[in-house]
Amino acid sequence: MQYLNNYRLEKGYAMLRNSSMSVTDVTYACGFSGTSYFCELFHRHYGITPNKYRKENL
Repeated sequence: MQYLNNYRLEKGYAMLRNSSMSVTDVTYACGFSGTSYFCELFHRHYGITPNKYRKENL
């Protein structure tokens, strides 16, 4: 399960950087079942929220 979540997080990380998709759309495109879970894992893994990451990397 950890490997799959890491793979999905990496995919989401790239999508946030390279697309204009909303965090919600990225969440579901990466296979997560909910935005809050994706945001929690993203923050735990990268130390930043998805929205803040996107704003800093525009």
